[in-house]
Amino acid sequence: MALDLPQTSGTWSRLVHWLRRMMVALNGHQPARPAIPQSQPGVSAAKGSQVPRSEAPIAAPRPIRTARELAGLADPRRQAVNASFNSTQPIASRRDLYGRTHMLEALFEAVVDRHQHALIYGARGSGKTSLVRVFADYADQQNMTIIYTACEPHQSFGALMALYLSDVPEGSIAQRNLATFRQRARTIGPESGVREVVEALSLISRGRTVLILDEYDRVSDPDVRAETAALLKMLSDASIPVQIMLVGIARDLRHLVTDHPSLRRHLSAFPLGRIDAQSVREMIQNGGQKIGITFDDDSQQLILDLACGSPYHARLFCAHAVLRTLREGTEQVSGAAALAGIVTAAEDWSRLSAEDADLFRDLVTGPPGQLPALAALARLAAVEDVVSHSRLQQLIGEEAAPAIARFGPALVPDGSGCHVFRDSVAPQFFLGLLATHAAQSDAAPDPYVTPTSASR
Repeated sequence: MALDLPQTSGTWSRLVHWLRRMMVALNGHQPARPAIPQSQPGVSAAKGSQVPRSEAPIAAPRPIRTARELAGLADPRRQAVNASFNSTQPIASRRDLYGRTHMLEALFEAVVDRHQHALIYGARGSGKTSLVRVFADYADQQNMTIIYTACEPHQSFGALMALYLSDVPEGSIAQRNLATFRQRARTIGPESGVREVVEALSLISRGRTVLILDEYDRVSDPDVRAETAALLKMLSDASIPVQIMLVGIARDLRHLVTDHPSLRRHLSAFPLGRIDAQSVREMIQNGGQKIGITFDDDSQQLILDLACGSPYHARLFCAHAVLRTLREGTEQVSGAAALAGIVTAAEDWSRLSAEDADLFRDLVTGPPGQLPALAALARLAAVEDVVSHSRLQQLIGEEAAPAIARFGPALVPDGSGCHVFRDSVAPQFFLGLLATHAAQSDAAPDPYVTPTSASR
């Protein structure tokens, strides 16, 4: 999916000028700091009394919040911000699933119509669980039984399957088989194998059942993954009306499923990349309408440029920008408010990822000539989730290897000749820090240096 991202050539002067204008506007909204009163040498506040010259100056009084600011904190529209731009929880409504309609339809066709298992994978914050939740809502309307749980790192295969079997509703089992099913389900435990689980699931005969294994990437035991792959195949071979949906953070199938050639005909894969620019704009505009606020063109473009198609970052930046705007008592999110929101989001992230944040701050304040290559690397990672040396070299030439090295421990090898950020949401925050630095510094280059084309 092509992303509408700014090009490298001929843009930096305009963009940096624009960012500096936003910074001026942003600083204009800050409450003025009161001046520190200066005492006349040797004269105290009491007429005629003497004060030693070494006495410390009078401390500045704390700024008093204005009534306008306090009114902004009480604005009832603040309650709608989380519902419109929730970046911490998966969404549950199809109308909020921006840029994923085609994927949802394909998933529904594979699982509901063709009775295949499904593998949904992508970067953190790409909307995997949101897609699954919306699918589950639609599948429930088709009288399918959806059973969901999140995987744990050290669970055995039997212990994991026991959680699902305990939640199978009695309505899914024929009355004559109900006692047998209960007995078999009770015997499933940490030491149980694939065949025992299949024997229990084979008693499901009413409707179709989908077992959703979320956070499957957390399963670290290769034996558990191998048994899960065998389960998928055996369920399909035996025509048991039970399907498995694996959901996890990964870039390709080999990171989630043990290779099993004959399994491929029973499994449909759904990689979630970045959403397109138009979908991000719809998210921004529709979310603003729900709150009762609008985003101007500058704010939309800034959020679009820095989110790089990530639903998580787009929602996060929008939420902070709206809260800033409501606090100011205005009706439209400006470019300055969007920049302030991005700064706040980056500060929040910095407190949780202090080591990477310190490194990023050192990089953005380093030699200006190095910044374009670092920006190109960060944007490549933000768009494609991975930094391929050959791809980066096509974009920035001989600066590729030094740029990778400068990110140090924040950028780690992935075992396939590429690099990934150890914190997968970090590249957008690096771009945010770089944008802020560009707005403040005459020496900073274009923070939007980017691959001339990026696709998923």
